[in-house]
Amino acid sequence: TGTRSMDRAAGLAVTTTRRLLERAGPADAPFAGDAPLAGYAPADVGVVLGVSDGIKSVMDFLRDTWTRDKPYDVDPAHVPRTLMNFAAGQCAIWHGVRGPNATICGSHTTALLTLNYARRLRRNGHAQAVIWGAVEELSADRAAVESARTSADGGRPPGEGCVMFLLESAETCPADRTADRKSVV
Repeated sequence: TGTRSMDRAAGLAVTTTRRLLERAGPADAPFAGDAPLAGYAPADVGVVLGVSDGIKSVMDFLRDTWTRDKPYDVDPAHVPRTLMNFAAGQCAIWHGVRGPNATICGSHTTALLTLNYARRLRRNGHAQAVIWGAVEELSADRAAVESARTSADGGRPPGEGCVMFLLESAETCPADRTADRKSVV
């Protein structure tokens, strides 16, 4: 429930973030009032999400301006989805993350830029842990744009997916996760 105005990329990101937090497991909170996120207070956790250009959401919004009654009556539910930070914002809202929230859009270097930004948030003390990753949706609109971009040699076909990681230090990582070094940097 509550996902009517969510686009596919946001849905993928919210679901993948939920799975990450379930895998990280709940930890007893030494603080009152807020539920812990993987053992951290909600204000101590940040979100950094790499995204593409959101072609599907933008195309839906633009399509309304040409097909709906004048003066260009658009569906207001489309407006938030056209914002670059929509998916990262939805992750934070749905999971109660209250720390820094950022979106990175850097084409083929998005994953590296996202990891670097997450590292800087942690290193500079803005968050004790950062949920970071990237999401890409596949739609007919995306496929059309990608086919127009590729040369005659074919290139790679567009795809869809989401990956999320929990960046935390070995010093602040709860003891039950210290054995799982894959999620700790």
